[in-house]
Amino acid sequence: MPLARRWLEKAGNLANLRIAAGEADGRYRGPVYMDSDVYKVLESAAWELQHRGDPGLTDFVDRTAGLLEHAQQEDGYLNSHYQVASPGARYTKLVDSHELYCAGHLFQAAVAAHLSTSDTRLLTVARRLADHLAAVFLDSAGPGLDGHPEVETALVELYRVTGDERHLALASALVERPRPRPGRPAQARCPAPPGPSAGTRGARAHRPRRTRALPRGGHRRRRRGDG
Repeated sequence: MPLARRWLEKAGNLANLRIAAGEADGRYRGPVYMDSDVYKVLESAAWELQHRGDPGLTDFVDRTAGLLEHAQQEDGYLNSHYQVASPGARYTKLVDSHELYCAGHLFQAAVAAHLSTSDTRLLTVARRLADHLAAVFLDSAGPGLDGHPEVETALVELYRVTGDERHLALASALVERPRPRPGRPAQARCPAPPGPSAGTRGARAHRPRRTRALPRGGHRRRRRGDG
């Protein structure tokens, strides 16, 4: 955990959020999914605190929760790349913008923190973002669908804590909604590094998520309790 936290500082993940929060000046650093690494470390820290007290981890969770509160926009939107590097372009490149992907990892971090430490600050940030997503993607056809699966299962996890039926309804809608075909020019693509998970092979956005099997060369996160 100390190494992970140092890298969040070194790589610019936390700096991006500080800029979004108005707490620092500078330019956005890194790929579009930088926020997700912050949320993954937050989730790991929260589960670790379930087993042992650690003042350093507690301080990290508290300070990062405060940072996210300040960075979150008035309507609940939260994504440092689109707040700092591409303001006004939210949800315009969903095929690989990772906006909903990052949101999903925030939801999982908030659930972990709440279950492990009874934290409500991260949960409040997560609920505001989930409510925003429901307003954008559930109350109308929405601007499209994220090309990277993640937010669907995270919304279910959030629902199990909040009991908010709209979170569950949004998860269902995102799973069942017809997917765009790969390469469809409706949304511009962001540059992607070469490799087996690049482009539409990694996104698999053309198939309904309910019907997909894990592809060869794909990846999934191992959760506590996985065999």
